[in-house]
Amino acid sequence: MNSVSGAPQNTETVDRTKIPRLGRFELIARLVSIQILVIFAGMTLFTFSSFPPGAFERDWTMWHRAGSLWWEGRILEIYSESFATGYPFIHPPYAIYLFAFFSLVPYHWVQLASMIGNMITLGATLWCLRSVLRGSPEKYLTISLVTFASAPWLTVMITGQLSMLYLFLIAAGLWTWNSDRPFLTGVLWAGLAMKPNIVLPLVFCCVVSRQWQVLRGMALCFVLFLASTIFMGIGVWQAMLSNMVKTTALIRECPDLIWKHQTLYAFWSSLISSQLSREWVDAIWAFTTMGLFVVTMRAWWRGVTRERLPRLVGITTLFIVAGNTYLWFYDSLFIVIPGVVWFLSRLTYTSPSRHLLIGILLTFSFFWQHLTLFWIKRGPSLTGGFLSLWLLIEAFDLEKEKTNPERFTSL
Repeated sequence: MNSVSGAPQNTETVDRTKIPRLGRFELIARLVSIQILVIFAGMTLFTFSSFPPGAFERDWTMWHRAGSLWWEGRILEIYSESFATGYPFIHPPYAIYLFAFFSLVPYHWVQLASMIGNMITLGATLWCLRSVLRGSPEKYLTISLVTFASAPWLTVMITGQLSMLYLFLIAAGLWTWNSDRPFLTGVLWAGLAMKPNIVLPLVFCCVVSRQWQVLRGMALCFVLFLASTIFMGIGVWQAMLSNMVKTTALIRECPDLIWKHQTLYAFWSSLISSQLSREWVDAIWAFTTMGLFVVTMRAWWRGVTRERLPRLVGITTLFIVAGNTYLWFYDSLFIVIPGVVWFLSRLTYTSPSRHLLIGILLTFSFFWQHLTLFWIKRGPSLTGGFLSLWLLIEAFDLEKEKTNPERFTSL
């Protein structure tokens, strides 16, 4: 029995005469995206020669070094190494296998390999989404241009990050679940455990909605991940936890970094930390984040159908970004998924005004990220607030959906 019921979602089968056209919006989105790409490319080419050697050697250098240490059998040194980023290595020990594979690429080719890999992964992500959310090539051209022009994508391409891989795993899991392969969805989503604060919300969602096949796939991979680290010893786990505590403290004690985060915690901290103590900021963040968590869980608790699944995954992705204690700006690339859902599934919204309001929030987030990350490089972290409002509107719209209890299954 399948864990998702209902007819396949295919917006192309709907009478086109009844679909409100977004031609003008799409044209503006394409033109703005192309203009941003041209300006960014020009600025990069003009200023590239002024950057000192190694200016773009960021996280991918840490991963390459970690993989090299693994091949040399110096695993504990990975967690004690002082990397060029200034931050300790905080990935779980089983993630080192990925970096060991990555380190096989010669160092002077690493950045190019990272850029090519991100492009390929983005293409695979959009293919997965198109298999679930039908749309014309023109619409996916718009989606591609807007993604290319987004601040998180440009940052990922320059500095090298794993955000694109995580985005692909979420999208691929959505595709396999929509194709009635929930166990494989669990296997794919388990890969997000390379960054545990990303995978945990998805685990909770599956528990609340009683999606046992997805959870079985996750559990199997989690066990294999843990078993693969036995020969490394308990010391590597202790070192990882110690580094996580150090990193969290470093970020919390350095308010100059908070504008680089896209979370609800960064939103509150950047707005009220100068008037209130850290304890009050933490309390306000915990209260509001718990509200977002409850809203997200309720949406899943009401049931999973093929029609609701893309929007449920979109809501959860919004919570992954907004609800985290800290999540760097490049990880807000995850909102590509709820953005695509919003763009292609407008007929599933019960209120055109709510659909329009989400579009406004998405637009504000897009431009505010560019403004703060590339231009003023400071200011309040408003994106976390925008994404939180987006989540609440999505959940409220789903709540107003007229549902038939017989459509929902829990397996």
